[in-house]
Amino acid sequence: MVQVFLIGLGAGAASALLFASTITGSVLALLLYCLSALPIMLAAIAWSPLAGLIAMLFGAIALAAALGDVWFAVVYVFTVAVPAYWLAYLVMLGREVAPANGS
Repeated sequence: MVQVFLIGLGAGAASALLFASTITGSVLALLLYCLSALPIMLAAIAWSPLAGLIAMLFGAIALAAALGDVWFAVVYVFTVAVPAYWLAYLVMLGREVAPANGS
């Protein structure tokens, strides 16, 4: 459980940092913005949907605290975090689960 929590924190921080690069207004910032959903999706698919949810929430809180503006966090949540989490959740619905008894 601790590992899932730490992965969520790391993925949320990485996603928030990629999203915050849009403040610079450079061409490279557009590429980084497009990649900002990737850490959330990786955490939700590779570990668990709980890790993706923690990443989504921590990314929004980190953006609001670091930039001092709640609107950046709101835009981040509705344009990056929720779509990335929802897509990863839908991907995991189609996964086959191995039987518990090993046969």
